[in-house]
Amino acid sequence: MLGGFFFWFLLLALAIAVGFLASNYNRSGFLWFLLACVISPVIAGIFLLIMGENNEAEILDDLDKVKKAQQDFIQLYCVNEKAVKKNPILENAFKELSDTEVSSTSKITVEDIDKNINMLLMEVARAEAPKAEYVETHNEKASDHFAQLETLKKLLDINAITSEDFEAKKTEILNRL
Repeated sequence: MLGGFFFWFLLLALAIAVGFLASNYNRSGFLWFLLACVISPVIAGIFLLIMGENNEAEILDDLDKVKKAQQDFIQLYCVNEKAVKKNPILENAFKELSDTEVSSTSKITVEDIDKNINMLLMEVARAEAPKAEYVETHNEKASDHFAQLETLKKLLDINAITSEDFEAKKTEILNRL
């Protein structure tokens, strides 16, 4: 009698272990526990090890990131359409990304979209950058100085200029105030 109790306790413990292993493999631990109770913890454990880890959650997470990057690019493009309309690469990227439905079979990656976002930001910064002749020939107001500082900060944020260039230009602009 004691041996039978120990045998059932061992089977239950193994079924629980299969359930925990299944949850670590991104699978339903409870369903695998039930399967282990019905067929055998050893057989269920072998099936689980053969099937391996479920990467579906990882794929869905990557898809969400690509969709978010796609939305960010489209939104940035639409907000700054006048500044970037002359760039055919960005226009093609916009057409491609706005027409494409992202799925698990898509070849679009977050890195590809990020490259387009960085190019778009460079074009926007270029369009907003103060012209050298304007700075030299016109008397500037304080609001112009702040606009120049904002533009410099944008250029720094997208790594179009170094922090040393930023500091030098910032000091020059602040000295003119």
